[in-house]
Amino acid sequence: MNNDMNKVILVGTLVSNPESKDVNGLLLCNFTLEVVHESQTGKVEIAKFPVTVFSGQASGCMMYLKNGSRCMIEGRMVYNAKDENLWSVRASSVVFLDQKESK
Repeated sequence: MNNDMNKVILVGTLVSNPESKDVNGLLLCNFTLEVVHESQTGKVEIAKFPVTVFSGQASGCMMYLKNGSRCMIEGRMVYNAKDENLWSVRASSVVFLDQKESK
């Protein structure tokens, strides 16, 4: 039995406006999430994760997220050999952390 787990939870800031596209009737929303981590020694590490969100959550992301928005995503890491970003996050849940009105 395989006991591996592929789950990621990230909290960060969008570095650009989200982009949407329709693939065979399925709405996709893509954005890059920047996550900043400061170690106990004060060293700052910045990681950027390409994120893809599907369907109903994708339309919510298009409505409520923009460059500079903060959010939490839960999902899994996905390998894509055709893209220059070999690893990305496929989000299963998105929580909007800003208390702002929609665009």
